[in-house]
Amino acid sequence: MDQQAGSDREMAYARIRDLIQGGSLVPDEAISERQLAERLGLGRTPVREALKSLAREGLIDVVPMRGTFLRQPSIDEVREIYEVRLAIEGMATVLVTQRGAPPELCRFRGRLERFRNKDDPEAIERMHRVGWELHDAIVAATGNRRMRQMYEAL
Repeated sequence: MDQQAGSDREMAYARIRDLIQGGSLVPDEAISERQLAERLGLGRTPVREALKSLAREGLIDVVPMRGTFLRQPSIDEVREIYEVRLAIEGMATVLVTQRGAPPELCRFRGRLERFRNKDDPEAIERMHRVGWELHDAIVAATGNRRMRQMYEAL
């Protein structure tokens, strides 16, 4: 595979995940590969490959003769994912504590302090985003590629 095809597939994958996480793709609507490629400004092949990866991860279902749909997890599946995520984040925190936090991780304190005593919905949404970035940064700071891959798949 050439480097451009790989980067297009990775870009398609990341952007489709963003659409899913942002609520732009909903469970009851079929996902059109062609429309998605147009929306993302990418070719159909990288979008198709990204959808295959997302299906392997369990985020979408490919239903023969019906189409591709965002998978709606059950309450039990959400609980299991949450429990695994907690385990990974806990271990990541232990590892970072043992190894020492890098400077970029330490900067989150100031970023989060800005939200102290703010209760407007926009500030709360921004605070949540920074909080998720902190969780991601903690896992990344472990330097453990496999842990990060597992974490990102969740």
